Amino acid sequence: MQPGFARPQTIAAHVRKAFTQALPPGSLKRRLALLSIWLILPWGLSTLILNTFLERQATQAALLRQEKSVWHVAQTFHALTTTADWLTATAADFAVRENGDCDALRPLLDSLLANASTFHNLALFAPDGRLLCTLASPQQTTINAADQVWFQRAVASETMRVGDIQTSRITGEEVLVFGRAVRDEEQRIRWVIGLGAPLAALLPFDGIPPTTSILFHTPTQLMHFDAAERRFTPAEEATWASVLTRPADETTPYLVTRIPLDAEASLLFAFPREEALQSVHGTVAIVSMITLLVLLVMLTTLWSSIHTWITMPLEHLHQTAQELAKGNLSARASTPLGTNEFDALATTFNSMASQLQEQIQAYEDAITAEQSERTFLEAVATLLQYALREYDSQTLLQFLADHLGALFDADGCYITLWDTANNKPIPTAAYGEYRNTYTEIHPSTDKRTITQSVLEEGRPLAIENVHASPYVAPEIAALFETQSVLALPLIGMDDEPLGAMIISYHTPRTFNERDIERAQLVANLCALILYKNRLLEHISEQLQELHTIHAIAAYAHPLYTLEELPTYLLEELSRSITFDIGILIYETPDESSPHVSIHYNIPQDENYLPIEWHLRQIALETLLNQQPVVYVSPAIMEETERGQVIAVPFASTTGLLGALVCYAHAPIYVNKDLQHLQGIVQQIANTLENNRLFYSVLQQQDALQTLARTLAEVEERERQTIAQALHDESGQHLAALSITLNLLRHALETKDQEQVHAYVETLQHQLNTLANALRNIMALLQPPMLAEFGLAHTLKWLATTTETRTGIPITCSVSDLPDNIPLSIQIALYRIAQEALNNAVRHADATLITLSLLWDAKDRQFVLSIRDNGRGFVPEDVAPERLGLTGMQNRAMALGGYVSISSAPNRGTLVRAVIPFGATS
Repeated sequence: MQPGFARPQTIAAHVRKAFTQALPPGSLKRRLALLSIWLILPWGLSTLILNTFLERQATQAALLRQEKSVWHVAQTFHALTTTADWLTATAADFAVRENGDCDALRPLLDSLLANASTFHNLALFAPDGRLLCTLASPQQTTINAADQVWFQRAVASETMRVGDIQTSRITGEEVLVFGRAVRDEEQRIRWVIGLGAPLAALLPFDGIPPTTSILFHTPTQLMHFDAAERRFTPAEEATWASVLTRPADETTPYLVTRIPLDAEASLLFAFPREEALQSVHGTVAIVSMITLLVLLVMLTTLWSSIHTWITMPLEHLHQTAQELAKGNLSARASTPLGTNEFDALATTFNSMASQLQEQIQAYEDAITAEQSERTFLEAVATLLQYALREYDSQTLLQFLADHLGALFDADGCYITLWDTANNKPIPTAAYGEYRNTYTEIHPSTDKRTITQSVLEEGRPLAIENVHASPYVAPEIAALFETQSVLALPLIGMDDEPLGAMIISYHTPRTFNERDIERAQLVANLCALILYKNRLLEHISEQLQELHTIHAIAAYAHPLYTLEELPTYLLEELSRSITFDIGILIYETPDESSPHVSIHYNIPQDENYLPIEWHLRQIALETLLNQQPVVYVSPAIMEETERGQVIAVPFASTTGLLGALVCYAHAPIYVNKDLQHLQGIVQQIANTLENNRLFYSVLQQQDALQTLARTLAEVEERERQTIAQALHDESGQHLAALSITLNLLRHALETKDQEQVHAYVETLQHQLNTLANALRNIMALLQPPMLAEFGLAHTLKWLATTTETRTGIPITCSVSDLPDNIPLSIQIALYRIAQEALNNAVRHADATLITLSLLWDAKDRQFVLSIRDNGRGFVPEDVAPERLGLTGMQNRAMALGGYVSISSAPNRGTLVRAVIPFGATS
């Protein structure tokens, strides 16, 4: 062993010797020292353990509070992701539907962006990155080149990115960009949709504690949120290395909560650990001081007890010795040692232990409450995430009922919707034993329901005994095995009553404020979810209606005839409205019978013929009364035992009337479908009317062309007739005049007076004959009696001369006619009557003909009718030229009127001409 170093055993011996000399065995000092060590050592260990325990619990509580404070940020981000996914999917559908046509896409995309004003811009790109179509919301008026670069870079990989976008109104903001590729059947990219919005404006950072640092982190980027300027600024990784790299343990200076945005990007919320532990350090210090004071009191009490234990026997011995010296041994008895000091010491220790127990129990209760609150919030978050992904209201409400019943450990959970029009609840979803039968309950409007009561009160209703409650009718309460109910109203925006959420228990239950607060929170959330789904359904219905109207309007094209157009319209309508049988009926002002088209979405067989007949009757009734209706037809119920009908009339501004009738075997129609159809059928009316007018114009053009040809032919025939008449009549008389004049000149040269007088008389006779021939020719061009005697007298003369010439009885009646009838109208009516009488005489084999002219003072028009009792004919089988109908029709059309012929074999013929007063050729 080296010099200068003592053996361990020697050192220990020296220590024991020194300790023994300082504190001899059995001495009072040694006893007090050992007692102090055994008292101070538990105090120090308990303080250290308590400090460690409280720090750990405080850290967990701080993390939990931070997660609760940023929970709404995560939910908002998930909601934005779902909304962006829906918007880009809808925009992609529009792009496919319109084949990438920006002019057609812009109003559709603009309506999308207007309904989602959170997002600032929307763009459509080609696969090569070319910008095809851009839109900006009211918050951002333009999308410049910098925006386009970010969009192209973001949507190239169909992932979300964040970057600094320079715009005309928003500068230096990190923008979330959502991308979606639109692929064809061969999975090739046709277009790319880009949707963007500022990150700072999207996420609600206002509710975050001010001492919390917010970081945006990617593998290549780190940015810090400046709350004062509400924007992200670049940050040094070295400054935040402990947040980014070090694990979360007791040495980490920050408590960190991470929210992932995508596979690479995330938001970090860093809360200073020391701030979270300040209250813990203070509590530990207070508890340590209290414990130290208790130990001091204990030491003082112990010293007093030890002193008493030592001094009392000595004093007793001293007194005994004095008594012995005096010889009085029995003067006083022995005084026993009291034990009150031990009771006081035990009470002090028990008090300290009780205080520690109470504090530990309080912390455990707080942790339990925090964990319960965390479990509740996680369950609510699960509901919210599902609600943001699900768009079908019935599926969503059933999911809410199932999970809320389990969340509140209830025997039943019921969700009802409120029918404002009929003032009654609609059972929609249920949890528990009535899950499959709740929707089949149809409450009467005269019985009070819990839904009605809670909506009228506008606050939660805690009912401990529903069978003795004024909030529900006894008949309805008897339908359920329920004792206690917690009912909460579902109120939408603008205090719109949406329905109620009812949590029920089979055993009596008293609801505390915490139960009601939690249920109210969930009810408010359900109301927002339900209102959101209603808005989405309304927007989807409007978009579908716009698409259907746009598709129907596309049929207003000359490629589709009026005969085939209704079939195409019903096929297009079947893509928007569910029906088994659809009937489209319409009639035009110039047709006497309606057109009927039928479309089957189910296999057609003979079993549906009675239903089809009833639907035709309903369509005709709707056409006549022009009243929309949704109902179950008793006649159809007899045929099918089920079934529902929705009938919607329509009318155009030009007199076209019609009706659309849809039949479904299952009762699926509601008033909302009726409103939806009313907007569509108006477009159907416009489409039918446009096609009718188009073909009417075509027919009028054909008629005008035919009229022009006929007029040219008539003019040519009249010229030939005049030429022939002039040649046959006037030419011969002029030739005779020429011969007579030559003979007269020869007689004058021979001065034969008798011959001169004879030739002069011959000339006068020939001139009279020529004048009569010219008068007949003038009569062919214009009846002279019209100018001299008027239209009524001329028609009577025409009837009389025709009866005299043919021997067929003709009756003629003319009503009082107005004065100053235009000559063109008189000539047209006369010629039509003349042609009709000639047809009756030549072709009808009639024994009686009636001619009448009426003046319709109300409509200010002339009505000319020529009727015979002849053999009749089928008008469609006879060419109009053979009857002179073309000439009569052209004369009437030239004056704004028309001519119609009604005839049938062995039923006679009626020719009817209508010409408005005041018309000119």
